[in-house]
Amino acid sequence: KRPVSFVKEYLKSGDHAEKLIRENQPACVVGVGGSASLAVVKAAWKSKTPVILLEQNVVPGRATSWLTKYAREICVSFKGMERYFGKDLIVTTTGNPLRSCLHHLAEKRSHLQYQEKSIVVLGGSQGSVHLNSAWKMALEDQRLQTRLAELGWDVFHQTGDHTFELPNVSVRYHAKAYFENIAEPLTSACLAITRGGATTLAELACLGIPAIVVPISESVRDHQRKNAKYYCNSGGAKIVEQCSHPRQTGNNLAEVILSLLNSPPQLATMSESMKSISQTDATEHVLAVIQKYLP
Repeated sequence: KRPVSFVKEYLKSGDHAEKLIRENQPACVVGVGGSASLAVVKAAWKSKTPVILLEQNVVPGRATSWLTKYAREICVSFKGMERYFGKDLIVTTTGNPLRSCLHHLAEKRSHLQYQEKSIVVLGGSQGSVHLNSAWKMALEDQRLQTRLAELGWDVFHQTGDHTFELPNVSVRYHAKAYFENIAEPLTSACLAITRGGATTLAELACLGIPAIVVPISESVRDHQRKNAKYYCNSGGAKIVEQCSHPRQTGNNLAEVILSLLNSPPQLATMSESMKSISQTDATEHVLAVIQKYLP
């Protein structure tokens, strides 16, 4: 039933997309991946509107791979991605454009003395059931609670879940389903626990926040693990694999966190490594590509 439903919806969205392009007559269309971009990109191609694709991950997603035949150029976030595309397609390494508030926050953080420090847990805007559970299991390790309390670090936790029950811990704990003000959890963050989403990792790199990445084990084309490996190989991140049970993930997570909390020089080195691979001018590079196709 699902494939049939998808085909029906896709055909219907195609009609809407063609109407959208016809009525608005855009000078250029940028596809950013995902199934939502399929119909609009194809409609743009049919109307001879220039199409540019933006790929955030280390490996192209299914939508990006399928849409390359309609594109004039593709903007990628990492060097060496040319091998995934045909020879006739222009591939430009631009980096991953970020919200302007992240750049302002990065400048603010560079002037902080970090009297207050924190660890931030980010499961994405929708949160992560496994990551939330694993984090709670990690906090059951009394060594971790004690070390965080000794250091005076706060915990900021984006749960993605309004029903999340706070753990009984001896540290200052700030939990929200979603932080509307991104500065709240990230201004004082010295370590992040996160999934392997490309944009989240790019944001952490911009801010120079070392990361412990727990990639989603079933991500498409294993892109989350591959994203994480890029930052790990660069020295800015550690990987903790998702185990079959959150308790094992949590135990492994606690060990890695403790090793970093007990080694401030290593955290400082990881922070510098994250900053060194951040592409802070990505937005300007993408805009420069778009401008090539404007009349």
